Amino acid sequence: MSITGETCTIRAGAMDLRELGRNIRLAVAGGARRIYLEDVCGQRYIAAGLTADVSILIRGVPGNDLGAFMRGPRKGCWETCRTPWATP
Repeated sequence: MSITGETCTIRAGAMDLRELGRNIRLAVAGGARRIYLEDVCGQRYIAAGLTADVSILIRGVPGNDLGAFMRGPRKGCWETCRTPWATP
């Protein structure tokens, strides 16, 4: 995980859902307002229950219950790692 100002990049890779969720919450607590998740591969419950005003941009294929019970965050998904980031 790397945080630069209000931007955070997390490489999900082989992280399980709990570790990824913990890193997202640490990024928000550290002041990140835009979080890029890279190499997402089936992790479930991404941003579940999150209430902060952040943007979460996902590169990869998220699992079930993406953003379940969240209030506040915005999210965007891209299926393939070859697609460049877009700004919502």
